[in-house]
Amino acid sequence: MREILFLFLLISGLTVSSQDDIHNIDRRCQKCMSLDSNYTVSAMIRCVNKAQEEWDFKIKKFYKTLKDTLSHESAELLITSQHSWLNFMDKQSAFFSSYFHNDMKGGYHLERNEQLMILSRERALALKRLYSDFIEQ
Repeated sequence: MREILFLFLLISGLTVSSQDDIHNIDRRCQKCMSLDSNYTVSAMIRCVNKAQEEWDFKIKKFYKTLKDTLSHESAELLITSQHSWLNFMDKQSAFFSSYFHNDMKGGYHLERNEQLMILSRERALALKRLYSDFIEQ
């Protein structure tokens, strides 16, 4: 399990921009999960949850930065978009819980949390790209 997550984080880290703050979230998660003391699923879940919290912080940071630079009309649409995305995350969380617990017959809590972390990473990076594109024009 650790090897699969490590490979995923390594591969996804290669597709992410080269900024250290972005890479460091995935690196810290991988390092946390590779510690001998974190060999249990619950310990690995704590590592993933910590990374999720860091990605959520990045989402808030990039969202606010982008919103503050946009015209009033675009900022209002971004606010609506963000509310929709948060609703989507709530629905995805419920779906993943049902899927990994009921359909997969339980025991896949780590995978559920990893999927949510991936979605948060994607949102944070999308907001960052939008801001970068805006200021580079």
